[in-house]
Amino acid sequence: MYLLRRLTEEFYLFLRPMLFYFTRKDPEKAHDLLVNASKFLRKTSLDNLLLRYSHDKKNPQIEISNAAGFNKNGEIHPQFLRYLGFDRVVVGTVTAESWSGNPRPRIKRYVKKESLVNWMGLPGEGVDRVAENLSAHGSHEVPLTINLASTPGKTGNYLLKDLEKTITILKYLPYIDRFELNISCPNIADKNYYLIDLKDIIKCANENKSSQELYIKISPNLGISEIENICEACMEFGARGVTISNTTELIYSYGGTSGNELYSSSLETQKLFYNFLTKNNLDLDIIACGGINSLERLAERKKYGANKIQVYTPLIFKGPKLLRELKIA
Repeated sequence: MYLLRRLTEEFYLFLRPMLFYFTRKDPEKAHDLLVNASKFLRKTSLDNLLLRYSHDKKNPQIEISNAAGFNKNGEIHPQFLRYLGFDRVVVGTVTAESWSGNPRPRIKRYVKKESLVNWMGLPGEGVDRVAENLSAHGSHEVPLTINLASTPGKTGNYLLKDLEKTITILKYLPYIDRFELNISCPNIADKNYYLIDLKDIIKCANENKSSQELYIKISPNLGISEIENICEACMEFGARGVTISNTTELIYSYGGTSGNELYSSSLETQKLFYNFLTKNNLDLDIIACGGINSLERLAERKKYGANKIQVYTPLIFKGPKLLRELKIA
């Protein structure tokens, strides 16, 4: 199986230039192909043959999961993603109602910089459909995180009710042991989501969840006062930790930049968080996300407090070989 895994990795690298060329006008089509391919491979059990390898057990020093957006509606079977190299699967961003997002194309690929910019606008099929998809996967034993946000356009109490509905529907499904609040997406058309007090959002999630852990996904462009406010809200209402970080719109001035171009700002925000937590003796967990494309960068994120990471854009450019290398590090 190890040989077949290596052949699969090399085949992706061989195929990648053609895939990038034919989807250059709408890179989202490449992801659509992945979703369809994953369904075929899972149905035929070829994912077990082509992806599974002898070192596919969890590394106790680091937990690796996909970042939000990779498995938006929970269509990709968790077992396929486990064979690919993930210890945990993140589903979402999930909203209570379905939302079409912005018109396609809504992603730009920067190959030389190994980065993406997206202005998708949180498209999704809504929580009811996501619940159906997750239930249809049956037994798999892969832990699931639900990344969630309110449906765009919701304001005030309606926004909180929207979050409450999503959590209420999903909290009793098997394998879901973590919720991740997306409070920092840079490409939502309106900014009403950010007008609600963070404490009210965390309180709403905490009061409506079951036994799940609660994490907050934050922006990579924060100052120390904002970090202090987030830590205070997390400690007051029982959030387990933070995911650092979401994409940023500050690099290309539109949409959310991910991948290599995001790495430095994401790392700097993690350093600020880690130093603040250490200085104040606060027990909050850190999940590192953003441009982690090498063992060196993994080590750097671990140095500043992360024992969990999320990967998405680097996987597009490096292929499944990246996950194998990170996992056995």
